[in-house]
Amino acid sequence: MKQFGYRSMQKQQNAKNGNGMEEKMKQKNETGKKKGKTKKNDFFFVCKHIRFSWGLIILALVIGSVQSIVTSMVPDATANLFDGDFSTGKLLGVAQTLAISLVLGLVSYVFRVFAESKSVLAARTSVWERMINAKMEYYDANDPASRLSMVTVDAQTFGAGLVQLFVYIPTMVVLLLSCVVQLLGYSSKLLMILWLLVPMHLIYIFFVGRWQQRLGKDLAWQIGDLTGYLAERIRNLPMIKSFAAEEKEDKNGVEAAGKLFQVYKRYNVYLQAVIHSYQSLTAMISTVVSVLWGAYLLKTGQTDITSFLAFSMYVASINATFLVISIVWGFVKDFQGRANRLARLIEAPAETTGKMDSGKVDIPDGDICAEKVEFRYQENDKPVLKDISFVIPRGKVTAIVGPSGSGKTTLIKLLERLYSPTGGRITIGDVDIEETNIESWRRKLSYVVQDAGVFSGTLRQAFCYSVEREVSEEELIRVAEKIDLYDYIRTLPDGFDTLLANWGSSLSGGQRQRIAIARAMLRSSDILIFDEPTSALDPETANAICRIIFEEFQGKTVIIISHELHYVAQADKIVVVNQGRMEGSGSHDELMQACRVYHDLVQEQSYKEVFSV
Repeated sequence: MKQFGYRSMQKQQNAKNGNGMEEKMKQKNETGKKKGKTKKNDFFFVCKHIRFSWGLIILALVIGSVQSIVTSMVPDATANLFDGDFSTGKLLGVAQTLAISLVLGLVSYVFRVFAESKSVLAARTSVWERMINAKMEYYDANDPASRLSMVTVDAQTFGAGLVQLFVYIPTMVVLLLSCVVQLLGYSSKLLMILWLLVPMHLIYIFFVGRWQQRLGKDLAWQIGDLTGYLAERIRNLPMIKSFAAEEKEDKNGVEAAGKLFQVYKRYNVYLQAVIHSYQSLTAMISTVVSVLWGAYLLKTGQTDITSFLAFSMYVASINATFLVISIVWGFVKDFQGRANRLARLIEAPAETTGKMDSGKVDIPDGDICAEKVEFRYQENDKPVLKDISFVIPRGKVTAIVGPSGSGKTTLIKLLERLYSPTGGRITIGDVDIEETNIESWRRKLSYVVQDAGVFSGTLRQAFCYSVEREVSEEELIRVAEKIDLYDYIRTLPDGFDTLLANWGSSLSGGQRQRIAIARAMLRSSDILIFDEPTSALDPETANAICRIIFEEFQGKTVIIISHELHYVAQADKIVVVNQGRMEGSGSHDELMQACRVYHDLVQEQSYKEVFSV
């Protein structure tokens, strides 16, 4: 099996469908390159949109620059001792210069590390905020593995690299220039060696830096692939074992690790070999050439021993500074390669929530009306929904039914404003829901999905997730009793403070579903959406869930999606969709007479299974 992991499978699907956002963007970039278009710099684009602590970065730069200037004076102070003057003043001058350099170096290091930590925090929080607020189109085109890697690895590398670029490299340049100025005080002829050192370092920085940038980008993608593959498989190890697929997944895991190894090999073997060879070569060349050139000037009387010694120390310092700049520059090019994915995230269309959203906060109560709604996931796709019109009466139970793939869940996504209709509109009262404040609208809803997820934490936290008020112990007990879960909770030593396993795996499917319903009760939302609430549950649990829905939410607007027609038959209204189109709406009895699709769906289930009580 040559392809593995979520992103690889998704790329195949995108290639098949021809509508993947990521693939289209890559094709667009390639086309732009072919036409000779200038592509914007992703690095500066990301810097512009992330709230870094620029004041702290500038302060670290200033302190580092002062430290570099003082450090450049150390060779000069030391060389002056070789004129035979060991007076107290001279010795104190050297000691003072060294002490100030050390203190400033320590202060500079502390501020640089602090600026780096704050920059990483700013990058990580900004990336997470962008990711949380991105529209669903971005999630459809980018797999969870790459998104996880962006928040962790990419944000870490980018934040740290930013300080390297704006603090460390400039302070090294200041040190380099300060050394040059100090050398000019001795003899301009001593600087002729820079004509050899500078081009050699610049050529290296240009070519090797570009290579390192490409490898850094490849490394980021491969790490994301492996992370996604392992996360998905580790979470589903019981399923792998139940299918006796250990050998197959073992091979896939080895191949995934092997692909990352190939990138690491180019990065850590070939690239590092070039870097170490370059460091050794430049150190040897600078030492030999500086000794030969200095000796020549000394022999011809064009310099003295003090200048020669200072020159030797400055050349070593200049070469070391160039080496540091080249190493840090390589790291900068590495994180510039990672900036590509962050830039694509920032470019992604974002939802506007909270204070940024200018939509109506006061949302009226009333019927929910779909008026000639059309929707397609991509511009050139066939419509998933077409000419959908129906009314969901306020305070009643409405069921949406239809064959698999008919567009039921897509309708719910439009109601939640995860997507926007590409035609028509959905209103509540006389207000288009697209004109409402998106946060206020979603607070008006409670959504219970099949196999409801429960984050790790305590039972109390699971019950109160997304409930933005204090919930008393008495209220928790009352709600737990209504969903028939309190007897179970009482048997637990820590009660509501019992810790849950990851994704609530220590609970049964029915228990997780009951907790999801309890959240809806505690939120007291006006509109409740149940997406296959009884799917994959045993009949007894399914009946209990259905009873809770119909009895505990009276007076609320309830929307149910379900294939189990003996539950939805008791709804006040049933909306039937098929292949993205409306087939009819009305009560169970009305649809049995007037809607062929609904009649056939009922007939597909045995009379005893559907209607027996």
